[in-house]
This record gives sequence, structure tokens and C-alpha cells, in this order.
Amino acid sequence: MKQIFESSRIRYASVSEDLVQDYLTMVNDNENVARFIGGPHEPYTEEKERKWVREKLKENANVFSMIEKRTGDFIGNIELMDLRDSVAELGIAITAKKQELGYGSEAIRAIVHYGFNYLGLNRIFLKVYPDNFRAIHVYEKCGFREYDRTEEDVFMEITRSADEKTSVNGKTFQVVRLLGKGKGGYSYLVNDGEKNYVLKQIHHEPCDYYSFGNKLEAELRDYETLRNIGIPMPRLLDVDTAQERILKEYIAGQTVADWINEGRMEQTWLEQVQDMCSLLYPAGLNIDYFPNNFVPQGDRLYYIDYECNTYMEQWDFEHWGRRYWSVKELVD
Repeated sequence: MKQIFESSRIRYASVSEDLVQDYLTMVNDNENVARFIGGPHEPYTEEKERKWVREKLKENANVFSMIEKRTGDFIGNIELMDLRDSVAELGIAITAKKQELGYGSEAIRAIVHYGFNYLGLNRIFLKVYPDNFRAIHVYEKCGFREYDRTEEDVFMEITRSADEKTSVNGKTFQVVRLLGKGKGGYSYLVNDGEKNYVLKQIHHEPCDYYSFGNKLEAELRDYETLRNIGIPMPRLLDVDTAQERILKEYIAGQTVADWINEGRMEQTWLEQVQDMCSLLYPAGLNIDYFPNNFVPQGDRLYYIDYECNTYMEQWDFEHWGRRYWSVKELVD
């Protein structure tokens, strides 16, 4: 099973034929689960479950098996279905022995974050039986609100606007927009009513080509390292360790990548990156030289990420980064 992302107690992995027996147990041994995923039916068979897994893998569907980190036990499945026009339907099923342990709300919040910030959704909806009061309460705790009701179903939804407030150490910020997705986290433009800031939310989605260790600690360590050698960067303003969030100064303006895409490239930007290299290389360091990590403001170029790594020639600016700092290469 390939892990896709994780939350505090749960790993979310691609569905797998290795878990077919767990899927069968979840559905056939629990009337409420069976009812939730499709109403009365003949018992599911191993053949039917294997076919379902293969179809989901072939479709590259956003359906995930939930695995308890501590024990490796199967918890259930969660899915975002029928993605279209930035909207998807949520489905979740939890095996009987893992119910009433808080896994439902944890998984729902995680999949909402994944849907809004990784898949770019603006709305997630679901339907639940009117007499499933416990489930309705859980969905409401996670930010879903009822928008329609029939005799058979209650329809609930959460929209990006309902997910647009966040906090750092108890201070509330309005989320203005998503700025970007990186290997270690998502960056948002936020506002406290007076000023704009950048809030970076650390994520735990696996990266096949990069290893961080503790991502928050790595972020803070890299910031101090780069600040001490004189790389121009946004100031670090606050750290919320519990929520794995950092608050940074906002360097207003388009990234160099944005400018290149508009057909503009300034020689002074290249010169300033090379000036940074003259500080980095003697310290045995590289940074991520891709131009979306740099913002020119006035006469100064800022490196807006905090990531750095051990110097290797093939990843320095001359051998890797420079190729992206031309209008032709980035646009093509």
C-alpha cells in the first residue's frame, strides 16, 4: 500500500488487495456500515471486493484505506467521489471495532484539508440517513452544514469559505488564498484585520525524492541557518508547535516564475541569486533555486522558502537552477 498522507493517528494509503478480508469484515459484519454504503444487499464476496479494488486503482480514484499508526490495524475507508467542477462527494466507512474512538472526525478533517488544498476543491458534500444522529453530529463538528433534506437523506456540505479561518497560538487569521504547495507544507496568505502574513501549514504527505525528518524542526533549523549567512528572506514571526504552523512576514509581489511566465526576466534577479550562491556554497549549502521561490520587491530579491540542503554540485544554481531562469525554458 502506498501512503498518500497522514493525520495524527492515521495513515491514509491507496486501497489494496492485501486488505480485502478487512473490507469484507467491515461491510458484512456490521449492518450500519452496510446500510451506509448502499442499503440492503447480498453479502459482499471476496471476488466482488477484489474487483472493486482493481477498478479504484485503475481509475486512480481518491479512495483511501485508513490504517492506525500505532498498531497497523485497519480502521476503514474514506473517499472523495465524482470530482467535477471543484466539487466532490465524501464517503466514509469505519469498521465496527474502531468506531466511537474519534477516528471519524479525525479522518473527515484530514480528507477535507486534502480535498481543498491538494485537489483544489471548493465544495465537499455528503448524504447521511436522517436517523443517523451520531454521524450528523460528527459531520457538524467537522464544519459540515445541512443544506437539503428528504425522507431518505440529509444532505450536508462544507465549502472553502467555511474553512477560511485559521489560528496561530490562539490568534485568529482570515485565509485570503492558497499561495502554494511545497514538499513540506502548504502556504497561505492570511490577514489579521490589519496586515497580510504567510502561514505555512506543515503536511505529512510522503515525498519520494526528499527526506525531512521532523518537518517543523527542519523548517526552523533551515531558517536560522540561512538567516545567519545573510540570505534575504521573510522574517519568521511565530511558531505554533502543536498545530505545526509557522507565521512569516509577507513579501508582497509576484514570484520570479510569475514574471517569467509573463515574458519578463531581469538581469539583476540573476545577479542577486548568484550573490546568494556566493554565501551558500562556502557554507556547504544549496537552496531550492526554482523561480517560484523568489520574489522581487523594489531593488531586492527575496528567497521566500526556508528550505536548504547540503551542497551537491548537480543541484546547485549553475547545474540545475539556472535552466529555469529564462522565459523560454519556464514557458515551454
